[in-house]
Amino acid sequence: MNRLKEDCLKILFRQFPPDKYDPVSIHDCTDEWISKQVITNGIVAYYRAYYGTKFRQESSKEIN
Repeated sequence: MNRLKEDCLKILFRQFPPDKYDPVSIHDCTDEWISKQVITNGIVAYYRAYYGTKFRQESSKEIN
């Protein structure tokens, strides 16, 4: 695993704990992020915008 991926995963798992967020979505986000970016700045906002919302919507459907 390269350094950028490790750093991204650390940041996201710290911000979005796996007991509340889907760890698969964190890994998917990281893979997509490192395919387009060379720094970690912005990854939290990116996850919130594109992955966190999707997961919360899917979770709320299961509850109802």
